[in-house]
Amino acid sequence: MRRSRLSKHLVCVLALTALALSPVALATAEEFALSRDGDLLTVRAPAYRITIDPHNGARVMSLIFRDAEMTRAPSGGHGGLMEELHTADLPHSLAQTAGDDGKLSLRFVARTDDLKVEKTYRFWRDRAWFAVDLAFTNESPYALSGRAAPALRSTVLPAQGYATGRELYCMERGMGAEILPARLFASRLCDADDSGRLEWMAVSEPTSRRALGFALAHSGCRPLEPVRTEDGAMTIGWSYPDLPPGRMMKTRVLVVPLEGLTAVSELTPRLVAESLCEKRGDAYALRLNVMPLKEELKHVSVVTRVYDAEGKEFEPWDTMLFKLLRPGVLKTAQTTAASGSGEPAWLLHEVYARGDLVDRFAAPLGRASGPAPFDLPRAPPPEPIQAGPATEPLPGAQIPQSEAQKERGFVVWRLEGPAARQELKALKLELTRGERETLFLGVRSLREVQDLRFSVSPMPQLPDGYDPLPAPALGLWRVEDAADGGRLAPLQEVEMGAQEVVWFALTVDAAQVGPGAYAARLAFTAESGAQAIALRVEVIDRARPAPEAFGLWYAGPWSKDRDIVSTLGQLQGYGVCAVTLPRDRDVPPAHKLAAAGMLLEAFSAGGGTLPPAGTTPERQLLRVPYPLWFLRADTAEPTAAQEAARSGYVPALLCESLKELRGGLPPEQRRVVLVEQGCEVGAAPRLVKSGALRADEPVWLYLDLRGADWRRAALQLRSTLWAAAWQGYAGVAVRAAAPSAAADRQLALWHILRDTREEVALWREARSRAARLHQIKNGESGLPLVTLISLEALEATVGPAPQCKLRLQPTRTDFRRLYRVAPQQGEAQVRLSQFRRARSAVFSAVKRLCALGPACPPEGRFWQDVPLGAESCSQWTIVAPAGEKPWKTAKNAQSALRRRCGVQVKLQREFPDIPDDGSRQVIWLIDGEEAESLLPQTCRELAKQRRGRPVVIMEPEGAIIALLRDAKAVDLALGLISGAAQPFTTAGQMR
Repeated sequence: MRRSRLSKHLVCVLALTALALSPVALATAEEFALSRDGDLLTVRAPAYRITIDPHNGARVMSLIFRDAEMTRAPSGGHGGLMEELHTADLPHSLAQTAGDDGKLSLRFVARTDDLKVEKTYRFWRDRAWFAVDLAFTNESPYALSGRAAPALRSTVLPAQGYATGRELYCMERGMGAEILPARLFASRLCDADDSGRLEWMAVSEPTSRRALGFALAHSGCRPLEPVRTEDGAMTIGWSYPDLPPGRMMKTRVLVVPLEGLTAVSELTPRLVAESLCEKRGDAYALRLNVMPLKEELKHVSVVTRVYDAEGKEFEPWDTMLFKLLRPGVLKTAQTTAASGSGEPAWLLHEVYARGDLVDRFAAPLGRASGPAPFDLPRAPPPEPIQAGPATEPLPGAQIPQSEAQKERGFVVWRLEGPAARQELKALKLELTRGERETLFLGVRSLREVQDLRFSVSPMPQLPDGYDPLPAPALGLWRVEDAADGGRLAPLQEVEMGAQEVVWFALTVDAAQVGPGAYAARLAFTAESGAQAIALRVEVIDRARPAPEAFGLWYAGPWSKDRDIVSTLGQLQGYGVCAVTLPRDRDVPPAHKLAAAGMLLEAFSAGGGTLPPAGTTPERQLLRVPYPLWFLRADTAEPTAAQEAARSGYVPALLCESLKELRGGLPPEQRRVVLVEQGCEVGAAPRLVKSGALRADEPVWLYLDLRGADWRRAALQLRSTLWAAAWQGYAGVAVRAAAPSAAADRQLALWHILRDTREEVALWREARSRAARLHQIKNGESGLPLVTLISLEALEATVGPAPQCKLRLQPTRTDFRRLYRVAPQQGEAQVRLSQFRRARSAVFSAVKRLCALGPACPPEGRFWQDVPLGAESCSQWTIVAPAGEKPWKTAKNAQSALRRRCGVQVKLQREFPDIPDDGSRQVIWLIDGEEAESLLPQTCRELAKQRRGRPVVIMEPEGAIIALLRDAKAVDLALGLISGAAQPFTTAGQMR
């Protein structure tokens, strides 16, 4: 008998293995079978039929549970179940199949450059659910964290495979079951910095009473922001904890189709439950639906403990009893309780079987707010294990060890991205006036090292032409790992064990010195010896690049206990020129935003919410003059963009790709577009030509850098931003942790962002100036040749041509092929030295251009995109009503404009006629007793709603009217006069 069973098992395994190469179907029983149809694999069981596509991310393309479809997957893009984000559009190899006596497993494998994913589906004939075993291996030299960590996403459609709009999204994040409609679900997760606890997720459809849930075997996961698919469905998903280099993480997910539940209150590998409580007069009625998933539970009792919103416990309600609970069979129990003296806010259900505690879960009621007043069970986090021999050498391990290094016991190098190959001997920096740059230096101990110190001192003998670099121009820190990335910490003596790595940071601030050449000596000193490093800094007489050359937009999130205005100054230090302000915070006055260098004011829409109905915002006088409404194109309500535009906002649409703009907002509406990770080359020009994208709309790159590994980001940010600058993006919008108020707690990521933005902005400015100078025909000897050489050098810095120092090549990134910097010849990976050489080439060209004289003056002056014009035909007018104070303010504004722009702007007491020929005009109306009466009727209501704002902007046809309250408002208006009609690169200028 035993031999017969073994033979049967062997035949089954061999047949299943052959299935990967043959289209022949295999059945272990009539109702439990595996078959192949082309590329698709289909598993049939008594309760379900599941189709998997190995060539499309090994996702579940179809799940039919008792004749009801529960998902949908397009041929490309998001959809289906168990979509691992980084391998979602990659073909997976069918590595193994196995089956025996009502069991079946299919194992698939795929790889990206950094991540190996093994996905094993396990099915049972007698179970209505299936399991997915996952193994993630980090094959890169960096920690996979934040958006780079492994993550799963699913499109759940319980009502026959289409979105009804009635779906309820259920999850447990340690706060009791959250049961939310789509809009609240999107809003709750889009702006959430979740702490990293998720136990389960589920989607239910109350009308059909069907649901699909996902029970996670391990905790430490974070919910993903939802994505709205093309047919209106909302995805759910989660990301796993950080995965260190060379480590493997194993975990399991149970995929549980359900019938008979309105919503899900608890889902574990052991049972599923629904808790329904409603008030009926002076009593509460509680109904509990329970079903075990694996084994029978006998003599079950459910004790319900009751708490109010402050955590006070009431008398327990009556215990509910079940004699027997069978897997797959839903049982119901009911009880009632008097309201008593308090209002219940929390129900805590404790499930016992034969006296043993089986489960403990919470059901918050409508009055619950904040965390639960009791502890809930939590699954353990997954433990990353060593995945075998390291594919990448440890930092500093590839540097040849000299006798001097062995004697002092440590080796020093500069961050290179991949493993460094040589010790650091000297550093040379080239900076513009006011620029700062931060270098990251690694130290690896060869044995135990005592009292390691990092210091700076004057160079004993200065090179010819160099001055000492003053101490205020240098900042020294140690870099410490933190949950939200590496942070700069105060310097102190370091004790190192053998083969340990410590990172340090050095910031050079050119704002502390004038143009010239400077030198200093850095030293790493321990009891066993020291390593000296020569530092040379050259500061050229050229201002740091302007924000318009390549913007940096901080898109939140803002912490509610921080002062926004004080944070703006810190962000300005990192070159941030635009900021998103949340809707539920007080907006700083416009002059404070301008003083902090902020050029955009934007409001966060929180995912799925709509703008406030029936209100017109008071527009503030900013470089981009209209308040933005930040909307995710894939999670916002379909009408959100139109509502924002009708309310007077500019929709700032965040898209996964530009194709989401098709059929969206009417092209005549102003808007800003943000594209995650970037868009394919040529996408913007095609959409401009088709009319789906306005040529004057700025297109921004969007990056979510929350929790990103700073060493990985140092390389990837430069690759991404250089490609974006070459393509013509207006700039980059980032989400990351807010900067710390303390200089010694800043994120290393912000230093990297600042330096990279200024690198690419300097290249764009220099390239633009070289092109303008080359077109000048002034007969100056040598000018055309010098500018031509500089222009050719700048054009050869970055691009797809083979001779470019930073050669761009299409790289696969989540359903798209985007431009990224390719490794240099003979290298397997991009290295930071490539970008340093490109930066050096740009500085050489900039110095040649600086020798020709000051930069070309901008052509004209603009405000609200309207040119000031010549003295005889100014398109601007200053109007002051009766009264001495307004007239004095107006005269001062006229004088200031003449000093700044060389143009005499008209000044009058009467309001001018608004042109009806379609030409545009700017009218500055100085506030006074009669100011509002001078306004056109269509503008008076808006002026009354100013709420103390210094500037109100109105746009009747053919004119832009700015109502300026006082002298501060005039100063603000003057400070935001631009040298170009468009402050940022537009879609029409993109490659």
